[in-house]
Amino acid sequence: TKYPDYTQEFLGEDKYENINRKVHNFNLGLNKFLIRPIHILWASLIPQYGMDRIYSATQNIEYPIRLVSSLLQKDFETSKAETVRFFTNTILGLGGMFDPAKHIFKLEQSKENMEQALSGCKMKSGPYFVLPVLSFVNARGILGKILDTALNPGSYIATPVLAIIKAGLML
Repeated sequence: TKYPDYTQEFLGEDKYENINRKVHNFNLGLNKFLIRPIHILWASLIPQYGMDRIYSATQNIEYPIRLVSSLLQKDFETSKAETVRFFTNTILGLGGMFDPAKHIFKLEQSKENMEQALSGCKMKSGPYFVLPVLSFVNARGILGKILDTALNPGSYIATPVLAIIKAGLML
């Protein structure tokens, strides 16, 4: 190959390489024949402005994930900023569809999630997996995604509608 592969030297032996390669090839086929056509259809039906509003609203709803993650990491400044952002965007931003906290108070949204909190609690990353549809992740990432889903109010409220919206955003 043109470039040497140092992954084994830095990350060690991939215990699940055979399975990971098969799932990766499955994901490539799924992307080519299913996900990409759905994405093209979604992008042709919904204007970018509409996608941005939906994305902003779902990010606002995911406030508990960012709050709990920052509290577990004892980052109280981020917790305070996220709380102010949530209430500002919910009240002034019409349920989070707009982001007045960013434009008025210059408060950027944090990138907190439960995987970061688990990392902050000294949990090791674990082996590397390639999952169908979700792509690659390690054991800590899987647990983080499960905890993110449990803390996401969208998992409990209007689940079918939000599931369709989240699937569209993921695509």
